[in-house]
Amino acid sequence: MIRVKNPQTILRVLRRPLMTLGLVNRWYSHTNVTRGYLRELREGFKDVLNTRPLPCAHDAAVELHTLTSHAHLFMYLAAIKSLLRFEPNVAVVAHDGDGDITDDDARILTEHIPGIRVIDRKSADAQMEGLLARHPVCADYRSRVVNALELLDHLLLSRTNAVITRR
Repeated sequence: MIRVKNPQTILRVLRRPLMTLGLVNRWYSHTNVTRGYLRELREGFKDVLNTRPLPCAHDAAVELHTLTSHAHLFMYLAAIKSLLRFEPNVAVVAHDGDGDITDDDARILTEHIPGIRVIDRKSADAQMEGLLARHPVCADYRSRVVNALELLDHLLLSRTNAVITRR
């Protein structure tokens, strides 16, 4: 868990150019993901739709932020329901990492996890553009590397000072 009193702190830490690390392009390439793999992934976890809804505590002092996508939706539901079964006193926030969460996907999430907050990519991009306006290196990093959403969006779009972040 990361406790952040001032979310702007994370931006100060990231002022030096992250692109000089030489890892950015490698982080973003998913060469092992094939259509067959994605199909098997959805098929393998689709039975989660037969489970009962598990509500989260939307007003909890701790938020769990996670990136998900259309391809990983059922796997995400299985994982988050497993957590909520044992720890229901957490607010759950799902970020649309790839920008491919459909309206039907969002409906499934809200039906299965009552109280969940789903942040679509377009909305997150608009909010983060304003938040990162004075931090061009961070904005560039976020535009190039999907994992930057875990670092930046999860903290800056949180509504609490206690955030659990995981993709």
